[in-house]
Amino acid sequence: MNIYRELKIKSGHRERVVSFGEASTPEELEEMFRLRFSVYSSLGYINEEKYPDGLEKDSLDVPEKSKYFIAKIDGCVIGCIRLITIHPLPTQICFEFKEPAVLESVRPDERYELGRFIIIPPGKDKEDYLPRGLVMLFLFDTACSYC
Repeated sequence: MNIYRELKIKSGHRERVVSFGEASTPEELEEMFRLRFSVYSSLGYINEEKYPDGLEKDSLDVPEKSKYFIAKIDGCVIGCIRLITIHPLPTQICFEFKEPAVLESVRPDERYELGRFIIIPPGKDKEDYLPRGLVMLFLFDTACSYC
């Protein structure tokens, strides 16, 4: 993992670090794809039968099309965001919409698309609860730092 940010959380006598950065190993990518599969299948967003390997991936999940930012604590991935870097972007192909005026000044090849947001903070029922919003803000900040 290429670490961009760290967040220390302390509860009682225990201090832990949440690391935020770019996934850089095949193992981190696989763990992230498994987390995506677990969350999306448990919520009924995907058909599990289409992913026999338990990895939620699509045609955009290749290095030349996307970058991945993850949050890890105690060596486990607890959050992720996918940054799509190909052009035209999927939203430009699949949807018709009027762009906000502020975007008109940004060249199309300088735009990216964020997706596949997953946040599963640790200790939901324990003392070291970490709010999802905080993890998401750090993941957004990490993606912005990359850009």
